[in-house]
Amino acid sequence: MTEFFPGKPACEAHTALKTAINTMEKARQNAVLWFGEILERKLYRELGYASIHQYAQQELGFSPARTSDFLSICRKLKNLPKLEDNLKTGKLGYTQARVLVKVADQQNETQWLDFAQKNSRRELELEVKRAKKRAVDLVTGSEVIASFFLRRSSGCGSGDGSSGDVAHPICPVRGDLGEDPQRWWKVVGRQGRSHAGDDGI
Repeated sequence: MTEFFPGKPACEAHTALKTAINTMEKARQNAVLWFGEILERKLYRELGYASIHQYAQQELGFSPARTSDFLSICRKLKNLPKLEDNLKTGKLGYTQARVLVKVADQQNETQWLDFAQKNSRRELELEVKRAKKRAVDLVTGSEVIASFFLRRSSGCGSGDGSSGDVAHPICPVRGDLGEDPQRWWKVVGRQGRSHAGDDGI
């Protein structure tokens, strides 16, 4: 890595900065991979620490927030083998991986990797932000629809005008559908359409 010397011409200063940033990105990439190695093999115990948190604080000078950030990335990477392999081989940078683990899963990681490799870091961040917003909107919209039909349907009560304990069939428990907002939306939307004629929607 080129050492800093003030007074360089613009072109040389620019080149030196880009080199330093690339070196920093590579260092972060390696830091996450080594952290994951120590975490997975519990090597911190051989170094005299009872937990990864204790090791990270005392040996690495990590704050609790930074430790949590590294733990989150490493644990998610273990469920995303393609993403992890791309990070190890250098096809994917630390910053890209940190963004991708927020939205990628085993079903869509190939598509997200393809997007990351064909677009800039900024475009990737924007697309991830849009994807997260779409997921929130889907869940919010489905819950509003479910709540509407629950109130309008006579089947939600116990028959005496009070609210019953048995869930209405058009209002499935969200936990039964997992954490996939699109699946939740499809179920509620399909059930809602079947009642549309009765409710004037």
